[in-house]
Amino acid sequence: MKCPHCNTSISVFSKEMNRFGKRKICPHCGEGVTLGVRFASVALWFIPVIALSLVLHRWLGGGATALASVLLLLLSLRLKPAA
Repeated sequence: MKCPHCNTSISVFSKEMNRFGKRKICPHCGEGVTLGVRFASVALWFIPVIALSLVLHRWLGGGATALASVLLLLLSLRLKPAA
């Protein structure tokens, strides 16, 4: 994901993005950002992720659905400027 203020890349798994609270702070520029979901991205990735879940269901069972849900969430997250 890229910061909407300074356009630098920030990892979803970074310390700052995993803080509690709705408002996060970009570690590069110090501006406030919030995590949001891109619904167009959810619509785009929904069918491929469900297909992957069905393929993995044979080996992972119910865990395939959980894995697919997490993958869909990670693929659809975006950073927005804090209001």
